[in-house]
Amino acid sequence: MQIPTLHTARLELRAYVATDRAAFIATYTDPEVMQSVDGALEPEAAGALFDGILSGGRHRVFAAWCAEHDGETIGHGALLREDDGLALGYILPRKHWGHGYATEIAQTLVQYAIDSLGRTQLTATTDPENIASGRVLEKAGMRLVARVDGVDGPHLVYQATASHKPT
Repeated sequence: MQIPTLHTARLELRAYVATDRAAFIATYTDPEVMQSVDGALEPEAAGALFDGILSGGRHRVFAAWCAEHDGETIGHGALLREDDGLALGYILPRKHWGHGYATEIAQTLVQYAIDSLGRTQLTATTDPENIASGRVLEKAGMRLVARVDGVDGPHLVYQATASHKPT
């Protein structure tokens, strides 16, 4: 799939290139950034994940974007294959928390999935203790639809539908 470049008022979401590797690895190996995801990756695992995304060889990754503001990488966004649908994912380095970038990434990817890909719904999950992520998902037009107590702990499931999306 050709990854389209998407724009918000402040951000450019674009396909990854080889020079994005260091910023990607730094984010995915940071324990504080990754505490609500699945935990920090080892540098080799983060590098392998990046290489798989760059080559298109990661089956679970439908599409992934590097988010930039004024030429600086400020985060990462993705649409992930989940069962028969797609799930939203985003992650930002600590220094870019609290500036609204996650909301811009999430809103843009929700709109892209529904308007451009013709998806009728999109899901996202978050740790119940990650209040900020829940707010981001709500601002992106997603609604809390379930709490799931899984093997790896509880998580909240959010959903956006074609009839309820960000404007």
